[in-house]
Amino acid sequence: KKLAPEGWIIPSDTAWNILTTTLDPNAFDWEDTTNVAGGKLKSTGTIEDGTGLWRAPNQMASNVSGFSGMPGGVCYGFDGCVSMGYEGNWWSSTETNVNYAWNRSMSYITRRVIRDYHYKDLGFSVRCVRD
Repeated sequence: KKLAPEGWIIPSDTAWNILTTTLDPNAFDWEDTTNVAGGKLKSTGTIEDGTGLWRAPNQMASNVSGFSGMPGGVCYGFDGCVSMGYEGNWWSSTETNVNYAWNRSMSYITRRVIRDYHYKDLGFSVRCVRD
C-alpha cells in the first residue's frame, strides 16, 4: 500500500510468475540447470570491471528483458543494509498473510529468479508498472 505513485501498481505474485515464465518456461523447475530468467532480468556489468553494480561474475546477465534489475540488497530497518552488489530483491503486492508477502530475488552467482516470501518489514526494492 502506498508504495507506488498514482497511476502505477506493484505487480502481483501472478504477474511476476507470468514475467518469469515468459522469459524462461522452465523457471520454476529447480532441477533444470538451464534456467536463465534471472540473467534476462539483471542489469549487465560488474563492479570489478567498472561497468555495473553487480559483483562478479554476475552470472549470465543479459538484461534482454529491459528490466535492468539492480542489486539493492536488503535493508533491516535501523540496522542498515547488506548484500548490495550481491543480490536484488523485489516485493510483489501479494501477501501470504498479514506479516508476509511474496517477493523475487536474484543473485550475482546465479542466473535464476527465486520466488519466496519474507517478513514485510524488510527493505526490498519495488517494481512499479503503469496501471
